[in-house]
Amino acid sequence: MKQPDGFTLIELVLAMFLLTVGLVSLISSSVMITRLVANGDSYTEAAVGAVGRLELWRGTRCGVAAASLESADDGIVSLGLWPADGAIQRAAVAVTTTLARGVRVDTFSTTGGC
Repeated sequence: MKQPDGFTLIELVLAMFLLTVGLVSLISSSVMITRLVANGDSYTEAAVGAVGRLELWRGTRCGVAAASLESADDGIVSLGLWPADGAIQRAAVAVTTTLARGVRVDTFSTTGGC
């Protein structure tokens, strides 16, 4: 006796299950990617602000200040340190970024000779 052409009910249910699992994982990964892109934009703004602040310090004369602390409304807290002999200029910038899931603090630093 010849088998009829077509799919059985079990094959259709299994195919629908696999398709559903694939679509759910695709949707969840797209949500995660969207969140990462939004956070990347915040990280880029923080890095650009920090580099700008460090470049301002790089342009100052060595030995001008033993230490300076400044805070800005943009979330950038700058801390610059210079040794008393003026041989090496050190500066560090701490950037606070507010994200959807909390707050992140990144520190950028540089050193330079006088």
